[in-house]
Amino acid sequence: MRILDLTGVWRLSSPGLEAVAGLDVVVPGGVHPALMEAGLIPDPGIGDNAAEVKWVGERDWIFERPFEVDAALLAHDIVDLEFDGIDTIAEVFVNDVAVLKADNMFHRWRAEVKHALRPGANHVRVAVSAPCRAAGSAAARKARYGFGSAYSPECVTAGISRPVRLRAWNAAHFSDFGFSQRHAAGAASIFLGGWIETAGDSFAGLGVRFAITDPDGVCVCRGDGAVPEQGDGAFNAEARIDEPRLWWPNGLGEQPLYGLEVTLHDAAGATLDRIACRIGLRTLLTEADETGGARRLACNGVAFALKGAVWIPPGLFPSRVAPEDYSFLVGSAAEAGLNALRMWEGGTFEDEAFWDACDERGLVVLGLAAIGSADVDDDNEDGEDHRYRLLPRACIPDVLLGEPDETDGLSVLRDVFSYPAPETLEACVPPASRNITCAAMEARVAGGRGAAGLVTALAARWPLPGEFRDWLWLSQIAHGVEVCAAIAGKLRDPACPGVLWEPFASCWAIADGSSIDADGRWKALHYLAQGELAPTTVRGFAREGGRVDVSILNTGADDVAARFVWSATTMGGLVLDQGERELACAAGASVEGGPLDLRALLDHYRPEEVVLWLSLLDAEGFTLSRAPVLFAPPKHLAMEDPRIAVDVADTLDVDGEQAFKVTLSATSPAFWVWLDLPGEQAQFSDNFFCLEPDEPLDVFVSAVNAMTQFAFRRKLVVRSLYDIRVGRAPT
Repeated sequence: MRILDLTGVWRLSSPGLEAVAGLDVVVPGGVHPALMEAGLIPDPGIGDNAAEVKWVGERDWIFERPFEVDAALLAHDIVDLEFDGIDTIAEVFVNDVAVLKADNMFHRWRAEVKHALRPGANHVRVAVSAPCRAAGSAAARKARYGFGSAYSPECVTAGISRPVRLRAWNAAHFSDFGFSQRHAAGAASIFLGGWIETAGDSFAGLGVRFAITDPDGVCVCRGDGAVPEQGDGAFNAEARIDEPRLWWPNGLGEQPLYGLEVTLHDAAGATLDRIACRIGLRTLLTEADETGGARRLACNGVAFALKGAVWIPPGLFPSRVAPEDYSFLVGSAAEAGLNALRMWEGGTFEDEAFWDACDERGLVVLGLAAIGSADVDDDNEDGEDHRYRLLPRACIPDVLLGEPDETDGLSVLRDVFSYPAPETLEACVPPASRNITCAAMEARVAGGRGAAGLVTALAARWPLPGEFRDWLWLSQIAHGVEVCAAIAGKLRDPACPGVLWEPFASCWAIADGSSIDADGRWKALHYLAQGELAPTTVRGFAREGGRVDVSILNTGADDVAARFVWSATTMGGLVLDQGERELACAAGASVEGGPLDLRALLDHYRPEEVVLWLSLLDAEGFTLSRAPVLFAPPKHLAMEDPRIAVDVADTLDVDGEQAFKVTLSATSPAFWVWLDLPGEQAQFSDNFFCLEPDEPLDVFVSAVNAMTQFAFRRKLVVRSLYDIRVGRAPT
């Protein structure tokens, strides 16, 4: 077998458009990025540029390139031209011979082209029809977000969206492959199967071999598979692994991955084709509750609640999303405690780097059956083969249909929004439009309700800012607090199969429900979710009359013995009452840490003058969880200046990265304290937290750009809700 890679630089043109004739375009890629790179269109994500570039989706486009083919390649029995993705309605020509018609961006396309090739110079041309003109048919076979959605502007893409190659082969090759697994008595039985395509009519002499290596690279199983000579090309094989190292979702265990290699050989033993992938050994199924009603996911027989978000495409143009972007986003999800991502029905199948990251970080991926669900074509000759094919993945449930959904009580939080970080938004909104109620900002709110709806929601519970940037920060704080309160309640309901927020990360600078903005900056929700989705959490629920119900939830894999500590203080930091108790919480269960009766305190102090601090400590005194309980809306709190003290130590090695250690303390309660490095990209180990008086907190900060301790301290800004209320500018 021989592969000729056809990715790289192609030429782009559009009939009747002189300015674009012969423009370089990188494949995989699309029209918009090429035109932006050449300076022919502005970035659709900035200002109202999306409206100015609608014409791109209204034109036909041609992608073409030359390539060389030698006699040795042409000597193979079959030469296929393979496209892993074309966006969307197109016709493909090789040396002006029509070889393929495409009409589905979710499909891998293949055409036998040996008859159209010649030794030496050759030429391939992909003529893409205007997606807007063909919207009736294109929309059914194309990711819908490009036509405009709650989370994206109208920016209808066209192009060659995935890799393209020539594959020359002799005798036979794999045309499909999959596997299933069954676990019993401490062993995993693995069933391999697939299909073989031959250049002729016979399967005589063909055989399949496989080898499985453990996560350390040691071969643990080898074997052969049968290929019946008189069959239809199907093959199968079976392997057994004793005492397998099981794969678990994030938070429930580790994610060991085994290596699997399957080879096809001829009668002489020569290798004809090879498939290599990584597999996770586990069961991941949907099971009903004891009443046969609501469904929950269970991994290796252990039912667990989904703690996740809805994944939308992380950018307006898929070709501009790099493998390291997937690694960062999926890694951020795992660091915040998520164990699941549900694919948005308006999105698309992501690149292999996304699936690799989900396998490695333990993020279960749901919702695959909904992608391209409008793609039902009764005239489609290949019937079921209309979706993007994926190799076996640990992160994908064993059965796609029947996943827990809203009918089972799955909660999807999508009605609370926040703006991106100020620097992310200001890069896309000109200074004249940086007013929370101007038309440009109205258009930067998902769902069509505009900035007015967001401001109204803030005014109900929060002190209103005077500065533009403070509106953005406050929207994030309010969003994070409300969503985390909902998460806490849902996860404590044993009938709830899980909770998700939508979307996970923004694809452009807009106010939406995401926890990561379009530039990759973690919003307040992401930091607050880190605490709410921790394996063991404490939460207090204030009831009328001064009673506080306290719940400790353990969603982890191990039983927990902990010390519950509480303290009630005034807004000036005076301790009014306190207590502690030892408790135990089994894995997957919750226990009550209360109720606490604060009626006497609230008879003497007004609700806005009191705050209750809850902490959960392990046997070594390490803080597992902390949570404040308020008795009045934040806008009514009788806050005093917390006088936050900041101490910066020089860089330390934290998980292989250089980070500054920042120690913060306050003399009175400091609510939703956040650290910022204006002009820099940085990650914080914690942010948007509440500081209990005289209880120091360490935060580790790693900046993308190296800087001295002195430069870091000069740039560091520390603020809290108090600063927003009194209008104190950053210092």
